[in-house]
Amino acid sequence: MRRLSIVLIFFQFYLPLLGQTISSTILKKADQEFEEFSFANSVTYYKLALKKGENEKYVTDQIALAYRNLNMPDSAEVWFKKAITHEKVLPDFYFYLAESLLSNEKYSEAKYWYAEYSALVGSSTRSMEQLSALENMDQFFSNTDQIKLDRISQCSPGLDFSPTYYKDGLMFVSSRPRSVWVNLEFNWDASNFLDYYLISNPHQPAQFYEGGLNSKFHEGPLVFYDDYRSVVFTRNNLDRSKLKKDEKGVTNLKLYFAEWDEQSEQWVNEKPFVHNDDSYSTSSPAISPDGTVLIFSSDKPDGYGASDLYISFKEPQGWSAPENLGQEVNSEGREGFPYIYKDQLYFSSDGRGGLGGLDLYRISLKEKRLGKKSINLGVPFNSSRDDFGFIRKEEGGYFSSNRVKGKKDDIYKFDYQKLSYAMVIGEVYDKQSNTPIHASDIFFKDDEGKYLYTRSNVDGKFAIPVPKHSSWVVTAEKYEYDLVEASDVQVREGDTLQLSRLYLKRKVEPIYPNDSIAFPATTPIVDNRIKPYDETSHFVDGIPKGDTLKFQNVYFDLNSYEIRSAAQPELNRLVNFMIEHVDVEVILSSHTDSRSSVEYNKKLSEKRSVAVSSYLVKMGVDAQRISYSSHGESYLTNNCGNDIPCSEEQHELNRRTSIHVIKKSTGDPL
Repeated sequence: MRRLSIVLIFFQFYLPLLGQTISSTILKKADQEFEEFSFANSVTYYKLALKKGENEKYVTDQIALAYRNLNMPDSAEVWFKKAITHEKVLPDFYFYLAESLLSNEKYSEAKYWYAEYSALVGSSTRSMEQLSALENMDQFFSNTDQIKLDRISQCSPGLDFSPTYYKDGLMFVSSRPRSVWVNLEFNWDASNFLDYYLISNPHQPAQFYEGGLNSKFHEGPLVFYDDYRSVVFTRNNLDRSKLKKDEKGVTNLKLYFAEWDEQSEQWVNEKPFVHNDDSYSTSSPAISPDGTVLIFSSDKPDGYGASDLYISFKEPQGWSAPENLGQEVNSEGREGFPYIYKDQLYFSSDGRGGLGGLDLYRISLKEKRLGKKSINLGVPFNSSRDDFGFIRKEEGGYFSSNRVKGKKDDIYKFDYQKLSYAMVIGEVYDKQSNTPIHASDIFFKDDEGKYLYTRSNVDGKFAIPVPKHSSWVVTAEKYEYDLVEASDVQVREGDTLQLSRLYLKRKVEPIYPNDSIAFPATTPIVDNRIKPYDETSHFVDGIPKGDTLKFQNVYFDLNSYEIRSAAQPELNRLVNFMIEHVDVEVILSSHTDSRSSVEYNKKLSEKRSVAVSSYLVKMGVDAQRISYSSHGESYLTNNCGNDIPCSEEQHELNRRTSIHVIKKSTGDPL
């Protein structure tokens, strides 16, 4: 639940700060930002401290932890790999690295680090369950239901999550700005405060909900009952419209009830749940249609993990004392976002061995008694990232997920349907030895976050049923190997389709724990244009208006998307600039020359965008700050079009990725 609902993690799943006293002014500021949960800001100051040679181990650890709290697994993976090269590594860091790799769909490498963690700490239910899941990945792809999945059109660039049915529409939680006149920003990751929005018409935009539930601070998941005349909802702990903090300075979440007033068309008689407590959070309610059974998430200190699900019953004298739902539901990890549908309880968990991040589960709930086993819903409901906030009716339903890289939490609609399939056959080989690779993870992914999975056999072969009339990018992954090139496939009417062979090449220096770990050499990041940091200031230097930031194009060889060594110094200069200026984003625009087909060039330019973006992420730039467009041969810099004779040097000028830096706050070019 880290990234999916910044506020929910903020109050329920806070990872304690490693305690050390550092004298540096910059480092003190970084620690202050971290302690105040301003993790995005803390990363900027920690990276500045790292450049100045401050306590490398401590600072690297803190950056890794900050990225974990921000739920940015791409960057977390990079920094946890750096953190574990130091002496006296905390065992939890191996677990956190494995988590990040799992979310990044690097399953075989994640398995290695889960095993390392288990070897260090002994028996760990959570890591052993995950190892078991990784050994039996096919279980998540055996769902016989035919599901059509679509991201709803009302999603925003911010957080949109936890949908709930409201009359004939859909209400959900969003961080989108209320209006151009209101700029409420939350420091966790510099996003807006969370409010309720309503979709009354599926073909029209969502509207800020005016029924009286929104406050000037955070709202969270809610659910209606009693034929939409009553509601239980999540909100910051308030005292007379002011935030109320616990003894640690944290404003927790609480549950509130309200009733609908027909005359005023407002929710009235707001009352706190009697079992709220200032010292911990209660949130994410589910309630039976008659309002007699309440299930919610809480980080009460008596739980099994970071947050558990609890149940309370409406009795004549009021709500009963909450009871923990037990180990059939709760784990050493985090459970939340419950939903009751008929005799089933749906919820999310990251502690039961899944595909990565939060996965969706269900368990029977008959006559107030739980079943014996929670069942993972599998693909397409679950992905390698966070999947949560599930609701449904007979014909389908909705849930939220941050499964598409580069996007935040979005809402997806699913419907049950019948599909026809074709069998896709392929094989995976070692590029150097030209021998088959056993147990390689094979992924079929589309551009909407849907994916299929299988694994190669002892002969390197695989076969998988794929829906007809669909397009996919096929990749293979195995620990200590790199993919040479992905394969594009379009499945049409035929019953069988043979793919071209996929190749993997063994990494020169595999990653192992502690002192034996090795990273590829990179060009030092140096940028003399950056002004010296003023240690008396609490903010990174602003960028003067009118400054023009010029970063050289990245050029490519013919039919290639590999980053040349000559391009690394300029890219490192860009990395350095973005580390020092947290208020900027980068837009990459990739192109090809005119040779080859239009379709081929379009795909090649996309691969060039991905290559440059991946390089920046590897060097520590947040993936959320990078966007790109890919144009193929549409925008040539000269007249070297089709059938026009040109020199190789002239063609090379068109094989480029251009770099544009913009201000995050305004979107204006610098």
